[in-house]
Amino acid sequence: MLTVNNNQQSGIVFDKAIIGGRFIELISDIERRGIHLEYLTDFEQFREVALAISDKADPTPIFDVKSSDICSENGFWIKGTSETGEIVHLQAVRFDNLTGTTLADHWQENPDLYLLPGVDIDTQQTQFESAPASLEITGTVCYHGELWLEKSSRLFGLAPKLGQISMLMSLMRFAPDYLYCLMIPKHIKRGLSVQYGFLHLHPYGIRWHIRGQDESFDEYLVWITGKELADITAPPKGEC
Repeated sequence: MLTVNNNQQSGIVFDKAIIGGRFIELISDIERRGIHLEYLTDFEQFREVALAISDKADPTPIFDVKSSDICSENGFWIKGTSETGEIVHLQAVRFDNLTGTTLADHWQENPDLYLLPGVDIDTQQTQFESAPASLEITGTVCYHGELWLEKSSRLFGLAPKLGQISMLMSLMRFAPDYLYCLMIPKHIKRGLSVQYGFLHLHPYGIRWHIRGQDESFDEYLVWITGKELADITAPPKGEC
């Protein structure tokens, strides 16, 4: 069973018993499918594990210790293994304090951290302010990424539940003002943002300019506030 310690102070109030109950419910459902989950904070190990998986893209720089300051203090990752010990799932979360700035400013100041692995991006021509919400998101934030599930395990519809687990972990540990993710259009069309629990989306989160191409590659910005996540997971008394 996974355990998480909440070591951040926040003004977001939620019922830990209800959140914890939902958390256990999700984990139990995953483990009934033969996948054992581990909560980890060693990002040197994350890099090694991610690079060793042949059908997974290399880690995004923001989760790569060779490119960023990701560590146990500002992040965690989840590993899922099959009954035979094979790694079948990965995902990661990073916490940042953007008080006094915005998500759009953060992207513009740190474009290399969000680069698409293996794609030749011109960050000078890339647009980071296309989504109005990126100019409004500020305070403490959690970025959810690196979600990968081995092909045969995708048949069980587990990806949304795995995504929800990391969101609840983020809430319990960091209690952020916002949780957000960048998603490619085909995942949006499959409804994954809603299935994961994100309530908001905008089509032009980051408009990546690929060298030698006339059209940009767009990633959707999807997000939910910490209060919204707490409210829909553990509604205030008297509500259902």
